[in-house]
Amino acid sequence: MLGRPAKNGTLAALEPLAGLRASSRGWQPSAGAGVDAGERAPWTESERRDSTVKKVREEAAPRGAPGQRYLVSGKRVSMRLWRDEVPDAAKPAARRDYETVGYVIGGRAGLRLEGQMIRLEPGDCWLVPPDAEHSYRILEPLTAIEATAPPAQAHGRDQS
Repeated sequence: MLGRPAKNGTLAALEPLAGLRASSRGWQPSAGAGVDAGERAPWTESERRDSTVKKVREEAAPRGAPGQRYLVSGKRVSMRLWRDEVPDAAKPAARRDYETVGYVIGGRAGLRLEGQMIRLEPGDCWLVPPDAEHSYRILEPLTAIEATAPPAQAHGRDQS
């Protein structure tokens, strides 16, 4: 579960991050969260010095609609896991307002990025800049980690 350590200081009990709620599509903004989709919240001095510690176990992490696990999320970056994604036809091209970096743990995929085809294999890293047209095609069962900035799951950014 994404969240902050509970007020009693334990890591076992986590309370949700302010402005987010769990849903079947992962973490979504709560009604009245105070920030509209696409709007970037200004960071206060105390937020810049945030010393929150988070630990999330994969099996407890919320699952997104396409199958990813939202592992952990901060104010400016989040991490997600794609485990054993099955080979399929190329996904439709998309443009996202966040930057994505990734690392292939196992399997193979093709990434079409701004008209170029990039083959991804174990040990490869990649970068998809914000607003770049891209699509993935899983060639062999794929396990990969991605980090997105700002967090992809906030404000429904990774829903298409």
